Amino acid sequence: MKKPPLSSRKRITAAALGIGLIAFTAADCLAGPRKQAATPDEAVAQAIEEIVNTREAIKPLGIVVANIYDFDQVAAQVARTELSMNDRLQVIEVKPDSLAEKLGLMPGDQLIQLNSHYISKGKKALGQLEERILPAINWNAEIVATVIRDGYAQTLTTPSGNRIADAGQAWGEET
Repeated sequence: MKKPPLSSRKRITAAALGIGLIAFTAADCLAGPRKQAATPDEAVAQAIEEIVNTREAIKPLGIVVANIYDFDQVAAQVARTELSMNDRLQVIEVKPDSLAEKLGLMPGDQLIQLNSHYISKGKKALGQLEERILPAINWNAEIVATVIRDGYAQTLTTPSGNRIADAGQAWGEET
């Protein structure tokens, strides 16, 4: 059976996340039902595929995130050791032409702050980000994100003169 084209999703590989797991694209799992993972590495790859395919990108950033609580117990252990995943939200996909891409976010980045708003950790981190932090941000101003990348904190800023509202409109947001 021929797999569907990658279309608008960026290719996500385990290498992009800094590990030696199986390479996959978001379209790979659209070809048929899931098979049982033979190894813990495959379980992590399958879990990430499922998240990318089922979780909507965070608007207006244009990223898909996950943390250790998105994995079963076996896959969580591999994700901790091989992906350095923990209870922080970690970027697993960046949509093309999104605000996140302009900001310089990359798969594997752990989110710490967004415009001086601390991003929660734990099981409820994604909900708190969407309900509390994103509505508090002025998307028409400069966006500053603090992330952990390759073990070091980095500050990413949107280019000056960038109209943030345009990125929100691209993801269906009213401005």
